[in-house]
Amino acid sequence: MSRQEKNINWALIMNFVSIFVLITPFTVMSNRFFERHLPPNAPDYLPYVFEKAEPVAEMTFKVFFSFFLLLTCLTPLDIIAVIELTKIIFAYIIQQDAWLMYFVPGNFD
Repeated sequence: MSRQEKNINWALIMNFVSIFVLITPFTVMSNRFFERHLPPNAPDYLPYVFEKAEPVAEMTFKVFFSFFLLLTCLTPLDIIAVIELTKIIFAYIIQQDAWLMYFVPGNFD
């Protein structure tokens, strides 16, 4: 693996790690909000947010993935796709010149 590929992979991994580091406190805060402010067995509480009452764990699970989708938009998906396609093209070019030879016909000195 080349140094450039390692750097790109490191940047993508750090992006996902930073997203999860940001998501964790948001999810914990929303879970605590739901536990403290939602009355138990209240079917019509917050009808403008939720259609029906759900368990706190299920709402927290949905909030986690909502924050994940929101924060993932900070890095557009097309950038990640272009980086991966570039890696494939570079790998093909390097494979074609596996011996790294430069040969000029008629010049053997």
